[in-house]
Formats: sequence, structure tokens, C-alpha cells
Amino acid sequence: MGNDGINSACDVASQSLEVFDVIEDRVPLEQGDILFLCPYIYPIPERIDWKTKTLPAWVQKWNVLILGHSCDILQNKVDLVLLCPIWEINDYFRSCATRFVEDERYRSNFENDQKKFKDDITSLIADAAGGKRLGYVVLKEALLREKHTEPWLVDFTNAYALPLSFLNIFYQTDENNEFRLRLTPDYRTDLIARFSYFLLRAVLPKEDFSFKANIKPNIDYDKINSILTKTRASKRRKKGPFRSC
Repeated sequence: MGNDGINSACDVASQSLEVFDVIEDRVPLEQGDILFLCPYIYPIPERIDWKTKTLPAWVQKWNVLILGHSCDILQNKVDLVLLCPIWEINDYFRSCATRFVEDERYRSNFENDQKKFKDDITSLIADAAGGKRLGYVVLKEALLREKHTEPWLVDFTNAYALPLSFLNIFYQTDENNEFRLRLTPDYRTDLIARFSYFLLRAVLPKEDFSFKANIKPNIDYDKINSILTKTRASKRRKKGPFRSC
């Protein structure tokens, strides 16, 4: 579950339960819940057979955090629920290291350099913990069944969705989810605000979407001047002739 070095550095005695509540029963899902070992499904485009319409996919089990709104989930207002991966820190390191070994395309991002890979991943964690890396958030460890987890890395950049019908069956029957963690309301609100900010970071005006150059106001200035002239003349008649003192 945890790592003594990381836990001591992050102060295990801190008020971890301010961040998470432990949900002991299989109560309905809500925003801020963590589901353990939930499937992440990624279609492999190079292997799609368009004739037979088969869709090979890479499937991995990740811990995920629910981003979708509680009211939508509880009232079945959505077909798909928005999720994002959430990792204990060393699990994230191990996952990246495995991918570095097995995924040539991913490895090329680091120029096949192990030191560059290690430095970049370590930098990502440090920046996320300091609030300097958009798309990532680090949360304090949690007390789970008398054991402390490691600090958590929330990964907005790999957000995805699964059917609500599947998630309802999954959390009710999966042995790994007999109990789960749920962000407390304050942290839940803060995290969703951070996710919104991540989505909005690039919403800037673009010339392609600008209509300024195409808009030509169709204003009849002659008519306006005529109305103003009549209005002024009417006011002068009501006031009567001008008299100096």
C-alpha cells in the first residue's frame, strides 16, 4: 500500500481524513469516489479491421476517480460517467517505467534516454505537488483500513468515460471495491475546479472564429440625422424665443 520514505516526508500524522472519507458499504456512487482497479479501454487504431468491424483494444486496470456530477449519477441522467486515473505515487512510477520498456513510441518521447525519462517523471511529480503542472494534482495520503496509502497523483490528461450501467454493476460486485475512498466535500469542490481550469486553459480567442472582419453595421445615418433635426426643432418651439438677461 504505502512507502515509508514517502509517507514520512509527507507527514503521516497530518489530517489525512480531511481529504478522504472511507465508504465501508456499497452505497451509490458519487462525485469524488475512487474505484479500485477499474478497466481503462484504449482502442488500437493500427489493428482495426474495418471489414469485419472488429476493434482490438488495450485494456488495463487503473484506480479511477469519478469526475461526473453526483446528481447526474444518482438520477441516471447520463449514459457515460467521466473518470480520470488516480495513482499512488510509486504505482505511477512503476506504470511509466513499464511503458518505457514496452512502448517504443512512448520511449521515443524521452529520446530513449533512461536518465531523461527519470528526470522528467520526477519533475512532473514535483511540479504537480507544487501546483505548477496543469493536468495533474497531488493529494495527501489516506488512512485505509488502518494502513496509510502513499500520496495520490490525479491525472486529468487521461480522463475517459465508461457506461454508468457498467460502473453500477462493477462497484456492487467487484471484490476490490467492498469499501472505497471518497473525497470530502471541500477537496471535491477544489479538485473539480482544478479540472475545469485544466479544460479552459486553451480557450482563447482565435482569428479563425472571429467575425469582426465580416460584420458591417447597416445603419441609416441620414434617417438618424433627420430624426435628431426634428427633435431639436421641437424642443426649441416648446422653450419659446431665446431671451438674454
